[in-house]
Amino acid sequence: ITAGIEPISLAVDEIYKELTRSAVNAVGGHAYLTLENNEEPYLEGVKYNAMPPSKAFREMELLSGEKTVAALALLFAVHSFNPSPFFVMDEIDAALDRTNVARVVRFIQLRAGAGADKKKKLKKEKKAGKKGGKVARRRRGDGSDGEDEEEEEEEERR
Repeated sequence: ITAGIEPISLAVDEIYKELTRSAVNAVGGHAYLTLENNEEPYLEGVKYNAMPPSKAFREMELLSGEKTVAALALLFAVHSFNPSPFFVMDEIDAALDRTNVARVVRFIQLRAGAGADKKKKLKKEKKAGKKGGKVARRRRGDGSDGEDEEEEEEEERR
């Protein structure tokens, strides 16, 4: 457990900062995880503290929207440590104002964008290969080009 706490704690702080950063507060908030018992971590729990920007530290005395952002930061941090192929979130925007909804959406889009960009690139490459009216010649096992097949495919497209 101690090996997983440190990277998740670093990730939760980075993600929470990103989710709470604004034009007014360029740094964002602070969040961290600590073990309640470092010597015997399995005997007690893990404390999660989150401080929104421009607020003094108080033991999780956050508004519901602030708690939601803090919970999402923790979820995304755990996911960054041990990713799953997908997860379903239902009504996570219920306690969030429009600004925080936009921040969460932007965060998810940026993280999901890498995979989506690869898919878009592959689709574009496939389409580019089909455009131009010419079909790439296929080599047969006997060494011929297969020109007859090329002409038939050309006619089918017309």
